[in-house]
Amino acid sequence: MYSAIGLCSEFVHYIIIVFVLIGLLVGGQSKWLLVALRALITVAVVTSAFLLVYTAYETYVALSSESVYERGQIRYQYFGAHAWIYWTKLFLLAAPQLWWLPALRRRPWLQIVLCLVIIAPTLVLFHRYGMTIH
Repeated sequence: MYSAIGLCSEFVHYIIIVFVLIGLLVGGQSKWLLVALRALITVAVVTSAFLLVYTAYETYVALSSESVYERGQIRYQYFGAHAWIYWTKLFLLAAPQLWWLPALRRRPWLQIVLCLVIIAPTLVLFHRYGMTIH
């Protein structure tokens, strides 16, 4: 389920970019376009929040476990050789929370920039290494 929500979140960001580009090309922002963007941004924020809570839950379960291996895995994720991948993933999961700022929701070009900040590292880094952002 975790991967499915991450995939849904990724597709939502692609659709937001398409709708914003349509709005910019048409010139005026029609009512249906604004309603669609608001709905898509809501989905992105909710999926981001769910994934952040799930990541925190995973960490809590691993650290409260009596298994030495689970604790070691979490320590390796946070501080190991590939920790930069984990921290980049957390940043990308938290980035949609910036849509709580009204100024970011009102400017279409900022919406595109935020979507590209979320999607570009996904395509360049994580797909190259065979990983996905959950």
